[in-house]
Amino acid sequence: MKKSAKTAATSDAWEQGTLGRDEASVRRSSPTREQAVDDALGLQMISIRLPRDLLSRVKLIAGYRGVAYQPLMRDVLGRWARAEMVEIARQTRAQELAERTLRSAQVRRRLPNSGKARDKRDKARQLTSTGGGSS
Repeated sequence: MKKSAKTAATSDAWEQGTLGRDEASVRRSSPTREQAVDDALGLQMISIRLPRDLLSRVKLIAGYRGVAYQPLMRDVLGRWARAEMVEIARQTRAQELAERTLRSAQVRRRLPNSGKARDKRDKARQLTSTGGGSS
């Protein structure tokens, strides 16, 4: 009886695939364990139909980058969603500022003599800052 030579469990053996990439080293997780992993990572399985040519290009890019195509798609969608949220926040902030400015202008128009009162305040500030006026 011939004994098979064991490969030393070094990091190189794992990285090069000498260890861990044969059928004897692989088994599927239970559905319960898969669900626990998804829950822990906050993942939700979805189904999406994509044009074949788009999927082929994504797979090509993923291969070039050295990653699987599904994590690449997750990363791309995550980047897009973050950038879109920033843009929405920027637009919302700009809209809020515009509305606030408009409301302020409407309030000033409704106040009697608000322009004259502001002119008097400005003149008073000028006089006090330059030391002018009567003593």
